[in-house]
Amino acid sequence: DVGHGGCQVVNFYSLYESEVNDWIQQQMQKYKKKIRPDASRLLVSKAGTGLSGLSSEIEKLCLFVGEKEHIEAIDVTETVSSNREANIFELMDAIGQKKTQQAIKVLNDLLSQKEEPVKILFMITRHLRNIFKLKLLQKQGVPPAQIWKTLKINWPVQQTSLLKQAEFHQEQDLRNVFTLLLETDISLKSQDSKLYFVVMEVLIFRLCQK
Repeated sequence: DVGHGGCQVVNFYSLYESEVNDWIQQQMQKYKKKIRPDASRLLVSKAGTGLSGLSSEIEKLCLFVGEKEHIEAIDVTETVSSNREANIFELMDAIGQKKTQQAIKVLNDLLSQKEEPVKILFMITRHLRNIFKLKLLQKQGVPPAQIWKTLKINWPVQQTSLLKQAEFHQEQDLRNVFTLLLETDISLKSQDSKLYFVVMEVLIFRLCQK
């Protein structure tokens, strides 16, 4: 559409799902990429049919695969987040940078979305383990390329984020954290579900203070 003064106005709206896959293929051509049908369907299931969100995810996806011409379902799985997954990664980032209030807010959002506390705890544990491994490998003088290969973290944005978060943590504190995570796991499995938020909230307060 053309607005006042001859300026082009781009409308981002939702298409029917049957139309979206054709639109995705057209967008991929701009990046000189092709996407397999199953990958396209997975992209829609994760990002929805809103063209603004899809456009952003397509750009991110094409940057992620680099020189690779054909985008597959595994690329979508590794790159594109659903809203719930996005909140989990936001929680990891907040904990990594010891932003207590932000972490509590995101935790509340996740639990209200019926995310399982045990799954959240697993993600926190894995994330902090990656930070711990990163610090150990850096201390040993391992080259960055080998570090990311060991941690299986390929996306530059994730690498930059983890490096930033590692600055907030001391090696000895991280060693102590794993005992706390184990205690929380035991507590979740023995407590009434009504107390899950309290258990997780206490964990986050303690993680962000360490």
